[in-house]
Amino acid sequence: MDFEHRLCIAACVASITLAGAAQAATVVAPSAYDDTAGYEYQTSIFGNGSTSSVTFQEGFAAYDLGSLKIGTLITGIGYRLASNLPTITDAVDYLDFNIKIGTSTVSIANLSLSADANEGADTIDARSGALALPGESLVNNAGLNPFYTIVFARPYTYEGGDLLVTTSYSVAGAVPFIGVDAVDPFGAINTLGGNDPAFLRTHSFNAPVVQFTTGFAAVPEPSSWLLLILGFGVVGVTSRRRGRPASVNA
Repeated sequence: MDFEHRLCIAACVASITLAGAAQAATVVAPSAYDDTAGYEYQTSIFGNGSTSSVTFQEGFAAYDLGSLKIGTLITGIGYRLASNLPTITDAVDYLDFNIKIGTSTVSIANLSLSADANEGADTIDARSGALALPGESLVNNAGLNPFYTIVFARPYTYEGGDLLVTTSYSVAGAVPFIGVDAVDPFGAINTLGGNDPAFLRTHSFNAPVVQFTTGFAAVPEPSSWLLLILGFGVVGVTSRRRGRPASVNA
């Protein structure tokens, strides 16, 4: 195989590789707690030790979503154990663990008492159905605890604006007391929740610190397009050279 063929193949492979590579990253909200633990805990995400079902909605103002850019795919959400609570050693099985995500129809400070009414038209069911939470998914490691990520079955494309995440779960019996890292609601963050969806309360729940896992659609970067064009250019040059008749000395 001559040099031109090798160059062509390398350019095409590089272009395809770069095009398909997901630029995975994470965004913590509220953004101030990226590398700092919160000072509260919230049990409505995974369980308070007794209640068998909970609906919980958390709203994030657009300006407090850190580096979350328009067009970003949100592929999962993570929670970490509150810093003053022990590791959850036992596995927990949820009959249903549902997550919806989308923009908000109202400002974060003015969430209504209807979770559905707060959800914008772009809200999707990011994941639903049974969830097996493995033991030691939420650990206390005597420092800033790691996030445990729940991967979405359906990624959400962020197109700007205030963001809502609504979780709900049900279990056959009581669940352990699982407190995730949280802060008090404030201007850029608000919560809505309760055991009965018909009787939700707002402004009275600590807001979990979350970590969004993100990526971008598999579209070639400008450098990838350049490599692809160069690859096609080499193919064209090679073809022309092959089609040119051999010169004859007079």
